[in-house]
Amino acid sequence: MNVNKEYWIKTDVLVVGGGSAGTMAAIEARKTGQEVALVDKGGIYRSGCGAAGNDHFLAVLDSGPDWDTPEVFLKWYKRLTQGLVSIKIAEKVYVRRIKALVKELEEMGVAMKEPGHDEYIRTRSFSQPGDYFINFDGRALKPMASKKAEQ
Repeated sequence: MNVNKEYWIKTDVLVVGGGSAGTMAAIEARKTGQEVALVDKGGIYRSGCGAAGNDHFLAVLDSGPDWDTPEVFLKWYKRLTQGLVSIKIAEKVYVRRIKALVKELEEMGVAMKEPGHDEYIRTRSFSQPGDYFINFDGRALKPMASKKAEQ
């Protein structure tokens, strides 16, 4: 069966790919009042690597311990990446933007803490000086973000 259909969509922002990055890009564009079209070859609720259950990310929360500061984190990150990654990008993502992202994910309904506890579950790897990874139930990430992107 050879079907040739044309579809026209008028939009301010076109996001191609409904994975976690595309979904979050659509959400951010909508916050600015833009009309957004998010397209994907599959259903966005389970598309992209986030649908497999991305369950942790790096974060500096400035929560008290000496290791949980921008200075200690950025020194470690620079050593880890051997200068191959811009430290300005790491600072923007893991230091300045991360607290707002954690709050936004929690507001979407992604559980970031153990039920009945006030603290995040944090772990370390890659010779980190502290527990920079926030762990969460990633199965909810993509469906919750997709739902938010549709609003």
